[in-house]
Amino acid sequence: MDSGMQINAGLKLAEKGASATAETRTAYLTGQSGSGDRTLIRVHTLGRFSVTVDGLPMYSNGKSQQRPLALLKALIARGGHDVSRNLLWECLWPDSDGDLGARNLTITLHRLRHLLRTNAAVLHHDGKLSLNEQLCWLDVWHFERTVSDGLHLMADHKAWEARLRVALDLYTGHFLALEAEESWMIEPRIRWKTALSVYLESEGRYADAVDLCLQTLALDPLNELLYRRLMNCYLKRGEFASALGTYLRCREALTKGLSAPISSETERLHLEALRAVDKGSAKAVNLPPDLMVRSQSIQKRSVVRLIP
Repeated sequence: MDSGMQINAGLKLAEKGASATAETRTAYLTGQSGSGDRTLIRVHTLGRFSVTVDGLPMYSNGKSQQRPLALLKALIARGGHDVSRNLLWECLWPDSDGDLGARNLTITLHRLRHLLRTNAAVLHHDGKLSLNEQLCWLDVWHFERTVSDGLHLMADHKAWEARLRVALDLYTGHFLALEAEESWMIEPRIRWKTALSVYLESEGRYADAVDLCLQTLALDPLNELLYRRLMNCYLKRGEFASALGTYLRCREALTKGLSAPISSETERLHLEALRAVDKGSAKAVNLPPDLMVRSQSIQKRSVVRLIP
């Protein structure tokens, strides 16, 4: 079943929940479906945040649910698998000492399991928490698997296009885009935005990929891989001045922020842009002279690093 059908099916189930029979509601409260199957929990975090249990939407009823749902969000942000308890209480209670943070987490975990109607939804082993894949469906998990599968299917164009459509349907917005900002949301936003930009680039949607890379660099201005993806998109679009400008921005950011040199992979894209300019491309005619001089000066100092 494709993503659109899955989402439509979930919406239909939610609509049924409004007029569910007493028997169905009792099954919901006990964590069992009417057929005896295990509870199915669906969590959407791309764009909107929503949780359904056995097709019935969970509504926030004030402060009592805020902290358990924050734990669910933080657990998903950290990947949802084998997440250290210490890491989670540091996310949610950064000013608490170890004992108090651990106690808060234990209480909140109990409340989260109660909200999800089954203790088995969140597994605890060796000081780590995991969402149970047998019971939980996450849009971010499905998105990651779809992207990974699609990149391995590029030789099969029809299969690859089908996967791409599913990935784009799933990515209805950035991770927890409508929620109050927390520092632990930044890393997963960067990861999933980068994954989407790779897919957009592979489809030739370079303008969309450029926009996404620029958004992500605003969150992570020291990420050389993102600068490289941006340079590559500009090169594919023939925007050589933008590629050279991105290189200089990357070099300055890494030098000031990390005291680190540019990698050879980024240098190669820089040289590719310079060679394109040397060939007199029509789109390179308006290249600012100072930009060209700076790039060529850097090229002379760094080209030796690229020689095997």
